[in-house]
Amino acid sequence: MLYFQGNSLPRMMRKYFQPTSPRRGLTLIYAVLLMFIVGAFVSLAVDMGRVQLAKTQLAAAADAAARYGSLGASDGTAAAKAIAAAAQNTVDTTSLVLQSGDVQLITYSNGTYTIGGSSPNGVFVTAHRTASRGTGIPLTFSRVLGFSNCDLTAKSIAYCASGSPGYGVVGLSGAMLQNGTILVDSYKSASGAYSSATALTHGYVASNGGITMTGGVTIKTNIYMQAGQSLTANGSPNYGTRQTLSAPLSFSSVTSSPTGSTNLGNVNNGVTLGSGSSNTNYYCTGIVLNAGQTLNINGPTTLYINGNCTLNGTINVTGNAAANFAIRMMSSSGVNISTTSLYADIYAPQSPININSTANIYGRLIGGQLSVSNTTAIHYDESLPALPGATQGPSGGGSGAITMIK
Repeated sequence: MLYFQGNSLPRMMRKYFQPTSPRRGLTLIYAVLLMFIVGAFVSLAVDMGRVQLAKTQLAAAADAAARYGSLGASDGTAAAKAIAAAAQNTVDTTSLVLQSGDVQLITYSNGTYTIGGSSPNGVFVTAHRTASRGTGIPLTFSRVLGFSNCDLTAKSIAYCASGSPGYGVVGLSGAMLQNGTILVDSYKSASGAYSSATALTHGYVASNGGITMTGGVTIKTNIYMQAGQSLTANGSPNYGTRQTLSAPLSFSSVTSSPTGSTNLGNVNNGVTLGSGSSNTNYYCTGIVLNAGQTLNINGPTTLYINGNCTLNGTINVTGNAAANFAIRMMSSSGVNISTTSLYADIYAPQSPININSTANIYGRLIGGQLSVSNTTAIHYDESLPALPGATQGPSGGGSGAITMIK
């Protein structure tokens, strides 16, 4: 038997008899782990690129749906329009599918919006590509890490301003402005409070019947009438020109209040209505606000009245914005205004509106008949949302400007 001591093993035999170094096995393990980590990062990069592209496409599709949907906010076709527009846009190679619940009507005014409202002018669209709907963005390489898909959501809001100012002062069967110093002009509350510096010239007094103007009447624009109707102008009233309506004015009657409206019964005293930023609907069988009584509107309010409406006393409207106080008359009973200052959007196509006071009215007046006397100024708020129904303003104004809200 051979014995070797120290390094006495012959050089040529050492490679056969020395033990293998353990470092060689560790190197192989490290290499495998490194390849796995690099592969994971590459996989994540590919999937994240796909998700980012889908996110961009989803936002663009939501914007397109909101833009087109806003055109149908006033006629009940908003959801259908938004769904149709979404279907024409692809997200991760497939068309975006919206559900009707993904489209909410909004009312935009004075730089803010609220969900719903009696006269919506825009939409809030929420677009989904989620696993719960079976439309999540599928992931390929990330599956090895336990991620099979990615959920995406995009939101977009748009409103449609009417292409031209609407008819802010309407007496469907006739309008009388007489026996006093009467001014009709306009302004945009979205641009600031009314003043001589912000006053505009788009009151657009209109009627299917005759118009009578006597005394110191100033209308800062044209008047609109049907051909063949009589115009009585005494005392040198100041107005633009008489224009012929392209079609008879037609505004739908209000026959009911929305489900869930708060029933006030018969209101014959001061009351506080509205709160917060969302619109609240109220119903009453009549309201009489006498001198010395106060009506506070503390948030966006729509008041449906199936009876007489008499407004005297003091009326405080939050933000001094007509959009925050909408009156919708459901009967042919009269609207009688004697208060000195009123911010309101009054829609009473079946009912006469009578104003007999030294008053400043800010907002809109749509009545079956209109009678204005004494020293009264009517300032039509052009920022009010368009009303549903037929012709809203002079022809030639276009379909309206669509604005995205970010």
